[in-house]
Amino acid sequence: MLQFTKSLPKRKAYSATLSINLLVIIFVLFMQNFLPPTVPLLYGQPLGESQLAKREFLLIIPISAALVSTVNLIMGKYVKDEFLISVLFGLSFLGTTLSTITTLKIIFLVGNF
Repeated sequence: MLQFTKSLPKRKAYSATLSINLLVIIFVLFMQNFLPPTVPLLYGQPLGESQLAKREFLLIIPISAALVSTVNLIMGKYVKDEFLISVLFGLSFLGTTLSTITTLKIIFLVGNF
C-alpha cells in the first residue's frame, strides 16, 4: 500500500486521467449551445430516432470514465501487487482515451460551428 501512495509517477498518471476527464466534461458543457437538441449516442440501437439522446447525455461518457479512474485509484491504494496496479492504471488510461475520442467525435460530427 505504501509503495503505491509514494509512487509519484503513478499518482501523476491517475491525476492526468482525472484531469482529462474533467476537461472533457467542461468542454461538453461549453459546447452545449453549439449542439442540436438531440445527438447520436446510442449506436447499439436500430438506425433512426432510437439512437438519439438529449445533448446533456453526452456528459455520461466522461463522467463514467472519471468514475472508473477514481475507483481504480482507490483500489490501487489497497493492492500490493505492482502488476495489478499497472493493469488498473492501464484500464483507467484506456477508458479515458476511448471516452475522450468518442465524445469529441460526436461533438465534431453534429456540432454547429
